[in-house]
Amino acid sequence: APTPLAPTPLAPTPLAPTPPAPPGCAASSLGPSGPFGEVSSEEESEDNVLLRSLRYSAEQIEAHHAARELLDAEEALLNAAEDGLRNDAECHEAQTRLLEAAHRDGDLDAYTRGLRAALVRKEEEARRLRAALDRYEAKCVDEDTARRSVRGGVNLPWA
Repeated sequence: APTPLAPTPLAPTPLAPTPPAPPGCAASSLGPSGPFGEVSSEEESEDNVLLRSLRYSAEQIEAHHAARELLDAEEALLNAAEDGLRNDAECHEAQTRLLEAAHRDGDLDAYTRGLRAALVRKEEEARRLRAALDRYEAKCVDEDTARRSVRGGVNLPWA
């Protein structure tokens, strides 16, 4: 079991292979790597400063980690929403061009292939956004729990 002073690294959510984006639809910039993962030496150094210089308790350090993870999850959620909206607009334009070409040329095979690829891409974007939202909501609960677990007075060097 991890000690209260060592944050538990978050494992990235495994992602299914992403199908190629249809022409005109950008691939999402979100992927299996991101702001979550291993604890950096900078974070370990910050923990030492909080522990020694500011005399933070283990509960205060845990609450600090939870707040930082919440901010990371918030940023990831907003990025996923922006990426999704940007990709949605690009896919909408691509689908409009495919539909116009189908009306003009009568090539429904090309239209259905493009439509299928666009729908798969939209489903993937929705899954990424949903995962970011789920992670954010979970981190809200974690941060609230960690904050409430801080007992007694808060250790501040000037207090």
